[in-house]
Amino acid sequence: MISVDEYARGLKPLMNTDKRVQEAGFNRMYEFFTRYVRRIHPDTHWKRAMKNNPNTIWLLLITPSDIAFVISLMKNGMPVWRAKTAEFVSDNLTKVKPLFTTGEGQKRSFGKTTWSKEGLMYYLKVERTWHEAYGDKDLMRAFGNGWEKWEPTEDHKKGKELLSTNWTNENNKKSSEQRDDDNHDVLEDGYHSDKYGDVEEFAFKLDDENRKKLRSNEESEEDDDEDDDNDEGEGNKGGDIASEEKDERDEPRKRGGHK
Repeated sequence: MISVDEYARGLKPLMNTDKRVQEAGFNRMYEFFTRYVRRIHPDTHWKRAMKNNPNTIWLLLITPSDIAFVISLMKNGMPVWRAKTAEFVSDNLTKVKPLFTTGEGQKRSFGKTTWSKEGLMYYLKVERTWHEAYGDKDLMRAFGNGWEKWEPTEDHKKGKELLSTNWTNENNKKSSEQRDDDNHDVLEDGYHSDKYGDVEEFAFKLDDENRKKLRSNEESEEDDDEDDDNDEGEGNKGGDIASEEKDERDEPRKRGGHK
């Protein structure tokens, strides 16, 4: 069963001097983000967003309010979720209602939310927690670098590939200060700037391991491009040789025709 409260507590509880413990905690959070937070928009949205925001990690394109919204929805529906699970093991079922949206004691009117005061307070508390996380530069650098290293398999692989950072060679040659300026411009003027403008900016920098990984990928792509160029060149050479052989065969026939 999903532990919603773990996600509501943010990132600070996951920090640990034991890197293996910290990595395991981060991985659980990455799985949550990939499976649930990602669903606030369709995959087509994220595909365009990652393409139109090069050199910007996906964690900068989601907001603390996005995260709090998803967590609050899950918290609200957890009693019903548990009841549905219990149907498979028990015949003694009772009517279960959502935690925050029963609407009891409220007069229903158009445009007014049915969320209870407790539900709204829960949402604001979670949002504040994640704002604090986004405001902690060291914490978010660790979380962001872990995201870049994370290579899930099976269920989460497709989602992670969709949300992978669109690194470009031109940006990699820039200084860290220039990269920070670029990321700021993307958030202010780029894709859906009205939505992404409230993200707490942090000067994200790749650690040594991620930089080596990125350089290795770039060198591999360059080798592939060179192979393609060589293949094309060899194909042209073959065409020239065939043309020369044809001319040699035609030459005697041309001389014979003139006799």
